[in-house]
Amino acid sequence: VSTLIDGGAVISHYLVYSNNGDGGDVFTLAGTSYTLTFTHDNLSPSGIIMIYKITAVNYVGEGPT
Repeated sequence: VSTLIDGGAVISHYLVYSNNGDGGDVFTLAGTSYTLTFTHDNLSPSGIIMIYKITAVNYVGEGPT
């Protein structure tokens, strides 16, 4: 993952946004990851299809989804 205009900076972390797949456009911040893995805890009810968007962050700011 890389940003379009990163200023040559290293990615510091990722922001993970989630949507419950109900057809809406609203994504809420599900968490932050400092690695290339993310576990979304406490999902309920089970069986819901989740949609995720991830952005990379460096000192320039947050990149596009």
